[in-house]
Amino acid sequence: MTVGSSTSRGPATSARRPWHTNTDEPPWPPTPHTKAEILAWLRDRARSFSVPPLTFFTVPEWRHDRTAALRRIRAAIDAPRLAVRSSAHDEACHPGRYRSCLDVPTDSTTVSAAIERVIASFDGNPRDQVLVQAMVGGVTSSGVAVTTDLDRGGPYVTIESDTSGHTDRVTGGTGLHRRVLVHRRGGARLVTDPRIRRVLCVVDELERWWPDRTLEVEFAENAHVIHVLQVRFVVPARRWTSRSDRTLDCALRGVEQDVVRGAEPQEGIAGTSTILGTMPDWNPAELIGVVPSPLAASILAYLVTDRVWSDARRLLGYRATQRPLVRLLVGRPYVDVRLSFNSLLPAALPDDNADPIVDAWLARLHASPALHDKIEFEVAQTAWDLDAGATLRRRYGGELSHRTVDALATHLRALTARLVTDAPTGSLARARDSIEQAAEHYRPVRAPGAARGATNHTQPRASVEPTPTMALALLADCRRYDALPFAVIARHAFIAEAMLRSAVRRGALAPGRVTAFKQTLSTVTQEFRQRLVAVRRGAVSAPAFLREFGHLRPGSFDITSARYDAWIDPARTGATLPDGTSVEEACFSLRSSERRALDRLLGEAGLGVDATGLLRYAAAAIVGRERAKFLMTRRLSDALEVLAAWAPRAELTRDAVAHVPLRELARCTRLTPVDQRSMLRRRATEANIRRVEFAQMRMAHLIRSPADVWVIESNEAQPTFVTTRSVVAPVVPLAPTSAGDTRLAGQIVCIESADPGYDWIFTEPLGGLVTCFGGANSHMGIRCTELGVPAALGVGEAVFERVARAARVELRCGEQILRPVCDTVWA
Repeated sequence: MTVGSSTSRGPATSARRPWHTNTDEPPWPPTPHTKAEILAWLRDRARSFSVPPLTFFTVPEWRHDRTAALRRIRAAIDAPRLAVRSSAHDEACHPGRYRSCLDVPTDSTTVSAAIERVIASFDGNPRDQVLVQAMVGGVTSSGVAVTTDLDRGGPYVTIESDTSGHTDRVTGGTGLHRRVLVHRRGGARLVTDPRIRRVLCVVDELERWWPDRTLEVEFAENAHVIHVLQVRFVVPARRWTSRSDRTLDCALRGVEQDVVRGAEPQEGIAGTSTILGTMPDWNPAELIGVVPSPLAASILAYLVTDRVWSDARRLLGYRATQRPLVRLLVGRPYVDVRLSFNSLLPAALPDDNADPIVDAWLARLHASPALHDKIEFEVAQTAWDLDAGATLRRRYGGELSHRTVDALATHLRALTARLVTDAPTGSLARARDSIEQAAEHYRPVRAPGAARGATNHTQPRASVEPTPTMALALLADCRRYDALPFAVIARHAFIAEAMLRSAVRRGALAPGRVTAFKQTLSTVTQEFRQRLVAVRRGAVSAPAFLREFGHLRPGSFDITSARYDAWIDPARTGATLPDGTSVEEACFSLRSSERRALDRLLGEAGLGVDATGLLRYAAAAIVGRERAKFLMTRRLSDALEVLAAWAPRAELTRDAVAHVPLRELARCTRLTPVDQRSMLRRRATEANIRRVEFAQMRMAHLIRSPADVWVIESNEAQPTFVTTRSVVAPVVPLAPTSAGDTRLAGQIVCIESADPGYDWIFTEPLGGLVTCFGGANSHMGIRCTELGVPAALGVGEAVFERVARAARVELRCGEQILRPVCDTVWA
């Protein structure tokens, strides 16, 4: 029987002859074989890594004489534990398909059983092999390195690692772990972590043997030595695109220069530097996506992030900035966090206090990047809540002077006392009245070719000829009448959430009581579900339902995302809801002990409101924000449909219009129809080419320095878990273009980012929800809280990608656990 074997060899000493000058063997390895043969071949040639002792054999060899195979295992491997792995002939095409057994005791019975389990996962090909290795002990880090970004084909070395001591957490897709992407030409010199540098050395050595192949390297580390457990030749996916390295490198250098310039001190803006992020503050990643279309990005800027965001905060008494909050870097929206922090300072705060406060907030975010989507609650102190003083001392007592802390406390207390009221003269009530009055006077637009259905109970305008001018006018009205009051109400909702969280921290309310309070609020989602039941009973007609809710779309700013009135069937959509679904009157009542505790804490805070007033304010802010968001999307949605109806007249598709920003649409209104069509087609084509070129580019969600442009690190996220329920269920990934008839009942739904247009998913009893972006105060966070849906929100890109690819997922909210269930795929 021919059985391959190899004894242990560690990294070569410096006196050893360089591997690439060995003239006794071929300079390059032979044609790639199975992973067992590759490891055996590498064992004698490794310089920067070690290959554990191993042996391997084919299935027929095992069947012919298993005693000889077991004897060879004992002779080749002197270790207390073994790893028994697959080494199939087609493993490069089917990663994870075949079984591995780890940490196997060395007695013959147990080893034989492990070998049989591995063989049982094969498909019967006689060339399949079983690989037996020494189990590496004392592991301090393990993971997988890939020499190309497999998802996008870009020029990045991707390293996913785990420090739990288990060698199968990364390969098995379980748990949360670290992911680092290093640009192949500009990143290695900027890596400071010694562990990552050692892995890069291994990758560099392996690529010298196979320079034209994409490699996947599984490794484990102990005592600062990298042990290579397997090397696999990755079969390129069909979705890979050809790489234009020169274009990408040039773009990244431009981004690096923009980051350097943007971090310089700015006149009139507190803070000596800045941080850029896709999820802080207005969270553009959640609203329009990480790589939005040019049209969507320009609409968000026009409606909110160019000026309205700052105007709203100025009206509330915060510091004025009057600068765009978001900048685009290679088509990706980034919030200037320094500007955000400036806008969350009280306007009355003296300038000499503002600089150290902003710098302290930036330093906290720099040290704890996982807080980037929670800055209003975990970094900046934006309201004087019930434990604001203790929070300031705990977070910044060693960084800010007593005078600075006292100044911030004084002005935050005065600002919060003015805002926390639901009185008719308060800014919250005025903003709610403003947007409701604008809604009463709005008549929906019906453009020929647009989606059927109007957007409220009023009669639509007569059918009109769609033009870019009409769409721009709708957006101008949306900014004036809807966006500003919505931004005001949204800030109030954040203050309300901060007050409720502080009540929990101080022990005045239990977490379950806050949830119970929120579940009694009458929101748009409850009304939506109630109307669907009414349609099924015949109490409301389908056209009436669509007149009220038909303007919603899963991507509110995305012209390619279909509106409800283009695809939803109210009678069928509401079929899974129980007949008893209704919007109940709020019935939450404070217990006497809760009322006394809240009154005492509010008195200590000096806010001039009692417990009943605080809950009235919180209810008005939370309900008001969801209602304002719903109303704001009407004009926005109609504007997009006008453009969609006009597009064929300009010989454009919806997809093409999505690549044209607002400024180009405004320019085209001054051109003749012929020149208009020519210019827009050219702009759409150019923008699409840029998006394809930049699609391979990876960008960090948080850029703290120029190095983050080239070395992208995704640390373990801090998801927000909603409810304490547990569920194991199949996964259904959804996109803005997903069909509305997708079966969701009992499934765990995965959505990258979600807005009101995704409310249709709650017409079925979901098993759970997972989002890449967002948190407890996001749209989906509020929905899941009020409906009791178990959810993990804002899990981060790395975890979201693994979960969305899984067949089944375990979500245990009470224990804050989210992991794929490997019931069909083995590590």
